[in-house]
Amino acid sequence: MRCKVLLFALLFAAISGSSAWAGTWMIKQEVLQPFSQDQCSFDTVLLGTTSTQGLSGGDMDVSNSFPTPRWKLADTGESVHVAWTGDRVISPSSSQRYSFGISGKGQMMPRVQDIYWSECPSERTQLGIVPGVSIDSISSPYTGTAMVTISNTTNEAILVDDISYMSRPFAELRDLDSSIIPPGKFSSVNIPSNMQLLPGKFFTFPVNNARRTDFLIMKFDVRYDVAPARINPYKGTTQEWFAFREIDENPTTIYSFDADQNLFIDDHEFFKAVDFWINQTIDDYLFFQVVDAWVASASLPRQNTVGHSANPGEVTLSATPSGMTFAAMDRESRSVGVEIYRLSGEHAFSGSAEGSHLTWGLRGANGSAVANGIYLYVITTQDRNGNVVRSEVKKLVVMH
Repeated sequence: MRCKVLLFALLFAAISGSSAWAGTWMIKQEVLQPFSQDQCSFDTVLLGTTSTQGLSGGDMDVSNSFPTPRWKLADTGESVHVAWTGDRVISPSSSQRYSFGISGKGQMMPRVQDIYWSECPSERTQLGIVPGVSIDSISSPYTGTAMVTISNTTNEAILVDDISYMSRPFAELRDLDSSIIPPGKFSSVNIPSNMQLLPGKFFTFPVNNARRTDFLIMKFDVRYDVAPARINPYKGTTQEWFAFREIDENPTTIYSFDADQNLFIDDHEFFKAVDFWINQTIDDYLFFQVVDAWVASASLPRQNTVGHSANPGEVTLSATPSGMTFAAMDRESRSVGVEIYRLSGEHAFSGSAEGSHLTWGLRGANGSAVANGIYLYVITTQDRNGNVVRSEVKKLVVMH
């Protein structure tokens, strides 16, 4: 009981102190080839945040403190869309306030806008807001198929003193170890490297035949070229979006919550489990497995997939007040069954349950408590495709 109280205390402290926990969005931005110093120079400021707090509105203040503008964001929240309103060009001699709104749905990636000052010797200094490009709709390729839609976040062309900024997207899939997956492997439609994504346009392609370790779905580079006659074209910036496999909406094991497959229960994965538990999508047993792993910050055992493993049907065995619990380590287990025998070979108990675990109440087929001693057991698991695998014979000790 003391342990359970401690668990709830830790859980409550974590929830009450998590008003701005960070998600796993990986947003990377880097300057590829800045404008040469004798022509142009610029600084970039990345706008993008993640937290649990939703945001209906906020503001940023653009002052005349040239050459270093001051940006102020208030009460930022978990964002998948940043919509700017107001003029697209301002002068450093003015001070102007812009409004923005943030909204979100599901586990989509944030849309991030590039904001920078550019100072050219012969030109008036300007603030340019370059249109961002985002992954609008995405799902995990874990089941073998996904549709990815890429679209421009703006519905108008961006012109800064008649200078046109054009985006040219580059896309590729990467797997768990960050190696590039050849285009022919993941897509029946090759993504042209010089495809220009015009405002309001989008490009959709299928993702199929993805390996089960391919959890990083997509990297999407957008390179902005400055194309006026009075300035030589140079590369602008590169923005990268990484999309993660979403947590299964019907989780059956602790591995269902390891969305980034790093064998740890991270904060965002734990809080997702809290949501499932509150909504009674998962039972107490699975929830407290996640709680224990999160509190301990310990690595999960490497799992083996039923039907594709040298050690199929692997389970974890744990004692509970109500008996002994057998939990299949396969995340796709649809049902689990157990047969228990005495050392003499006499059958002591058999049972099955839907999902990934069942609990034996330490009673025999006649309902009476079994004697202390050593028993043999065999686990049978069935995955979602109907494949049935039996484990090897193992031993367990019963002590009342």
